[in-house]
Amino acid sequence: MRKLLLLLSALIIFSTSFSANKITRLQNQLDAVCKELVPDKRVDICRVKISKGKNGKLELWGEVLEQSQKEKLLAAVSGKIITDKIIVLPDTSVVKKPWGMISVSVANLKSEPSHASEMATQAIMGTPVRILKKESSWLYVQTPDHYLAWVTAASLSERDDSGLNTWKHSERVIFTEQNGLVYKDIQKSEIISDLVAGSIVEKSGKSGDFLEVMIPDGRKGFLPEKNTVPFDEWKKQKVLTADLLITTAKKFMGLPYFWGGTSSKAVDCSGFMKSILFLQGIILERDASQQYKHGEPAEAGEFLKNLQPGDMVFFGYKETERITHTGMYIGNGEVIHSSSSNSMVGINSLDPARDNYSRILSGSYVGSKRILGQKSHFGYMPVREHPWY
Repeated sequence: MRKLLLLLSALIIFSTSFSANKITRLQNQLDAVCKELVPDKRVDICRVKISKGKNGKLELWGEVLEQSQKEKLLAAVSGKIITDKIIVLPDTSVVKKPWGMISVSVANLKSEPSHASEMATQAIMGTPVRILKKESSWLYVQTPDHYLAWVTAASLSERDDSGLNTWKHSERVIFTEQNGLVYKDIQKSEIISDLVAGSIVEKSGKSGDFLEVMIPDGRKGFLPEKNTVPFDEWKKQKVLTADLLITTAKKFMGLPYFWGGTSSKAVDCSGFMKSILFLQGIILERDASQQYKHGEPAEAGEFLKNLQPGDMVFFGYKETERITHTGMYIGNGEVIHSSSSNSMVGINSLDPARDNYSRILSGSYVGSKRILGQKSHFGYMPVREHPWY
């Protein structure tokens, strides 16, 4: 009897071990598929886990953004008895309105649904976002450049497909100054909201030199008309030139450096480039390493003097091409950038003979990209061509 029990125990251990190994192999297969489908987790989702359910069947859990991704994952484990529990986001069981309009001047987007979490990026008033799921008072959203992060529900107005379409066909204006205010009345008796460069609001009327406008969450107020441009006119007439980019960039001079910042209140290095490109009608990818993928390589020469004004300049680790910083060449061997070492937006040279020489930039230069004249594609898209606007 004792020998029989030992034999049964050995069989159970072998069976359990084999089952665990099988699950590990399948998980590795799924991880490989996810890596192929989603090379950049900042802009796409493929999170899948396989486990053994109570009934002994294998269960496939997870989240993806596209039905086609789900189908490829299931195909990777075809022939196995699998219970499919993969959700294609947005999760319609909790997300009834899949769109949101940022309704504060600058919304902070976090890596996790917590105020204590790291800042991932920001979105300014009038930015349309895709709502993917909810957790308590937080929403998991995707911005027009496809960046994924969490934002408080109070920071936006939720819309269904019809609501987004109505907004897209409304009479909108874009705020063109660095900062400003929406007032309760034309006497400026009370402030309704502040604004940053690039904020988009709906026009609902006019009174003298003021426009009556509606913020995405429905609040109404008045804004000096001279500080706005009709949105449809703005997005149609935008032709990217070096002079316009440099003029816009220099308006940010002295703004504080802020990790995750992407507004005319404060910016990090890639947020600075993203902001000045947006104000010239281009939606650029969020992070410096992503921005490095776009544009044509440009030979810099000594102290960058072979570059053309408007070229993007990248810094980091030359050997591995790991990008950690970016800025824009403005001519005369100089780069304008938002730097944590400077604590603000400023201008530096890579020429050691210059008073504004930066040893840090000189020692970390990786490469340059020419973005002027680029054709529209994901990561570098004119606002007028983006389907969300």
